[in-house]
Amino acid sequence: MIRKKHNIDNDLIVFFLNNNKLNEETQKCLINWYGSLGEKEYQINRKYATSFLKMIAFESLKELDYPEKDRENLVDIFEPLELLLRTAISLKDSENINNIKNSIKVRDHLSHTLRNLLLSNYILNLYKPHNNENLKRQINIAIIFHDIGYPFEKLKKVAKKLEKGALNDLLNSKGDIHIALSRPDDLLEMLDFFGELQNNSKINATTKFKLEYLYREVISSTIAGKGLFDSPHNLSSVVLFLLPIFHSWKKSPNDSQLKHEKISDICLSMALHDRKQIISDELKFEIPLITKIIRIADELQEWDRIQYNLSYTKDANFKDSISNILSVDFELKHINRKNKCIPAITLSDKILGISPFAGNEGIELNYMLPSQVNKTKFIKQLKKLMGENFIIYVSNVNGKNSGKNIKLFFYNNKAQIDIF
Repeated sequence: MIRKKHNIDNDLIVFFLNNNKLNEETQKCLINWYGSLGEKEYQINRKYATSFLKMIAFESLKELDYPEKDRENLVDIFEPLELLLRTAISLKDSENINNIKNSIKVRDHLSHTLRNLLLSNYILNLYKPHNNENLKRQINIAIIFHDIGYPFEKLKKVAKKLEKGALNDLLNSKGDIHIALSRPDDLLEMLDFFGELQNNSKINATTKFKLEYLYREVISSTIAGKGLFDSPHNLSSVVLFLLPIFHSWKKSPNDSQLKHEKISDICLSMALHDRKQIISDELKFEIPLITKIIRIADELQEWDRIQYNLSYTKDANFKDSISNILSVDFELKHINRKNKCIPAITLSDKILGISPFAGNEGIELNYMLPSQVNKTKFIKQLKKLMGENFIIYVSNVNGKNSGKNIKLFFYNNKAQIDIF
């Protein structure tokens, strides 16, 4: 549970502070979060992280022009969800890396969310350095709430270990998350509302296509399909995000078209942040820039996180590079002697996650491995994991068949691999 300080954290914090106008209290929370990383009293670190995210969320939600009461409602979701997450993490064997196959894996999504916020701001500045304040606020909103459904995805797996009565205490703690569980009529009303919204003549065609996708693939799939508890967290997060504020839409459904466009882009970003969400080639709209940035940031925020594929990203560092090229160095390590890093699994995840979102900006990932990898075996593993039909360009650097470094380059939805 104890998180460590990393070089990349310091670099991203400095960049964020220099490129955002923050009040003294917000700056102090961010600096104190970094300062308390690695301390045994990790609750102090979580307190600073939660306070920082609440303040950023409250300011960023003004972008949607919602009344203050609704913004307060939405930000208050953090407390009960983090209480659920902390309980899950504290369960026996929840992070027992010596018993990985039998453990319930629960990641610390609070530190992940904060780091994701810092990283996405950096990527936005790299890809769109001018007039990006509106986009930045939309990214902040989507990033902060993109994983709020995560505890529910894990809840069934840990419910049997919770003491009798604990579940009710958690769900009825301060905040409005209980609405989604105890008032199903709200969910049905929201389903009807978004279904009717597509017929609004004041909304342009592109935004209607986005709303149609959200209604069909996200809202309807979550509410009328599997249900809130059984839906993947990227979909349930959208519903939980929308629930406290959709009443404002009901009161004035014909309000600003710009508001509908912003909310659709934010919700698309939350829904598509997870690589399990299949993106159809038949999309009737171009994937928004903020959706690309959030997906890329979420894929790259792996430092200080033990992965299910038995590898661990020790740290990451940005490299000075030419304009519009995101270049990052990663150092992988073995978790322990029994659980060795498997580079093919790590890189297959990144290829599947980033390729559909890599445009002409270019993304370069450099991995330093903990041990030599055989090129022939690596490619064989990669094809098995990704499927024979997935085209991967592999260059033969120096004619060697093994190496301890891998360069993964993305451009125009393609991936090239160099092993040396």
